[in-house]
Amino acid sequence: MTAFRPLRGKRLRAFVPAFCRLIIFFDGYDVSVFGATAPELLKYPQWDLDAAEVGGIASLGLIGLLLGALLCGFATDLLGRKRMVIFCTSWFSVFMLACAAAPTSELFGLFRFLGGVGLGGVIPVCIALAVGFMNNQQQILG
Repeated sequence: MTAFRPLRGKRLRAFVPAFCRLIIFFDGYDVSVFGATAPELLKYPQWDLDAAEVGGIASLGLIGLLLGALLCGFATDLLGRKRMVIFCTSWFSVFMLACAAAPTSELFGLFRFLGGVGLGGVIPVCIALAVGFMNNQQQILG
């Protein structure tokens, strides 16, 4: 049986920024996919939503993003970058899965808001973590 060998050196410097980019990709995916599903929410007969209500649900997700970005910086100072990336990624994953199973539009909006908090928190933390693992040339290129 082979033992787990932790990443070191160049492999670690390549893996961490790539992993952080993947996490941030899911943030962009979440925001854009809601726009694509909004017409289907309007047609969903059990919830009977109008355009203003769907727009409100979309806004709840963005308000969560803002709140998460503001609050997670303070938590990162206390807990550290790696822990916050793991926590925020787990947080938004749980609540985005809950969105898929939401039985009512009210719960769907609540889950969008709470998932947005995790998404908003993970973006600045991932950027800070990735930059910490890049050399000067990579930092210039982003």
